[in-house]
Amino acid sequence: MKALSASTPHEPRPDFHEWKTGTIIVERTGIRRPLFALRQADQVLAHLVWQRRRAGRYVAQADGLTLDVSVARMGYELTVRDDTQGLSRLRINRRRNPHRARMTIELPAGRFFVRLRRDKRQPGDFALHVRREFYKHDLLEVQFERAQLNTHHASLSRRLLTIQVHPVMRWEAVHFHHLVALLVGCIVFVGGHDQFRFDPRVNPYMVKRRG
Repeated sequence: MKALSASTPHEPRPDFHEWKTGTIIVERTGIRRPLFALRQADQVLAHLVWQRRRAGRYVAQADGLTLDVSVARMGYELTVRDDTQGLSRLRINRRRNPHRARMTIELPAGRFFVRLRRDKRQPGDFALHVRREFYKHDLLEVQFERAQLNTHHASLSRRLLTIQVHPVMRWEAVHFHHLVALLVGCIVFVGGHDQFRFDPRVNPYMVKRRG
């Protein structure tokens, strides 16, 4: 996949036909120091690794992109930083009623909204839907199904998450890696808060909460 070019909602990317919509699989490899790989078909798009207690790194080698990931505000905020777009944040905005908490992603180019949907028939399963206010459809969707996890804890590799990339994402392709790094990082390293608290089986090595 070639380097992504900047875009606006009213200006098509010159190379948008090269953007790959479809399914991306997030796999976890390793036990004590897990590595998370994002695969689309036979291509590895990026790796995410946690380097120390509250800091990690997301690397998309084909696009020449490296993002430094860090946890702040006791897990209510996740940030990524690079040399091109500056600082980006994922925030869980607290409310008195935890069921009314909101998750937003703030990039230098604007704000993205994240909606949580849980599967009532399969407790623990959930999906995060990402969109911007001027689109009618979701940009992408991150899905977790407990049935996909290998029941053997000592397994060297397991399928962890599924990311559905929708066609409208081609208009925001320049932000793809920042969005994915924040969403996957929040799920596997923090575990969420309030209504966004995720099943701990996603990753038992997530950052421990205080209190």
